[in-house]
Amino acid sequence: MEKKPLKKFEAPELEDQAVLFFEALHQAADSGIKEIDPVYGGVTLGITLPPLGEGDRGIVYPLRSHSLALPEARGALCLKVAKQQPVCRERLLEEAMTTEFFLSEQVYVPRIYHLDPLGRFCIKEFVEGESITSLYLRFNELSVKSQQLILEGLENFLNRLLELFKKRPDCKVSVSPNNIYVLSEGGRFKDPTQFVLIDPGTTLKKNYEGYTFNKYWNEVLPDRIRKYQRTGYLQWLVPQEVTQSERDEAKEFEIFHDLKPAEIFLLLKTAKTIEFEPEEIILREGAIGENFYLILEGEVEVRRGHYSKPGSWHMRSAGDRSWGKWPSCSMSPGP
Repeated sequence: MEKKPLKKFEAPELEDQAVLFFEALHQAADSGIKEIDPVYGGVTLGITLPPLGEGDRGIVYPLRSHSLALPEARGALCLKVAKQQPVCRERLLEEAMTTEFFLSEQVYVPRIYHLDPLGRFCIKEFVEGESITSLYLRFNELSVKSQQLILEGLENFLNRLLELFKKRPDCKVSVSPNNIYVLSEGGRFKDPTQFVLIDPGTTLKKNYEGYTFNKYWNEVLPDRIRKYQRTGYLQWLVPQEVTQSERDEAKEFEIFHDLKPAEIFLLLKTAKTIEFEPEEIILREGAIGENFYLILEGEVEVRRGHYSKPGSWHMRSAGDRSWGKWPSCSMSPGP
């Protein structure tokens, strides 16, 4: 069977370029560097660390300078960089279409001032505001008037998006509480409130049939925020970031030997370092595991049954050992 020719954004070297780019930024962050000026796609980018946010397909950074001639790009800017998989570059290329559509329908989305032709990155308008996630978590602290403004404005904004999804199914995007922001001035919300769709990347498989504002506020938001908390997505629940030396050490583990460098990088980029006290129980027999552990330092004792009863057994694990379930990846020095 004849192979289909690769599209430009699918070129294998683009994946390697992305890995090198992100590794350079991670190394800078690990060294405490706050500003870095890498060249990516032939453009010098003045990036400020840490990033503003991260999604499944890309990472957004404050952009203080660039080597392009963009006279229309006034005010604060940000840089969205696609992750290394081809689908991430494809989705970023689609954002030009969705951005144009939503702006034409008077839905506020950050303007794109430059889009890399291979989908590696884009330079966008930087919009300041507060996410629905943040507002939901502190909703009871708001004044009654602010609560009313948020609820009425969000309901109108959500209903408008649902109408547009029916009009243009190819422009269906996420209505995640981290993807909708509210603008404010001097710490106060505008009246009427102004909402912003931060990331117009498409989510074409998402089914919004039967979606209502009541369902969104009373079911979807609480469930999504619980997920953020469970996975450590909320910043104050995220354990310590893995250092570069720990990342380099983990690459030597046998379980990674058959993986590509890009795949190893993707796993370790999401890993966190967790320290346990001596004799602290990490997980119990029969419990559902949610993490995969790599032992970087120390030992872990694994016991089956009650170790004081006849027939029970235990083992000690140290060095190049890994254990646990694979849904997510954590890195742990043993006690």
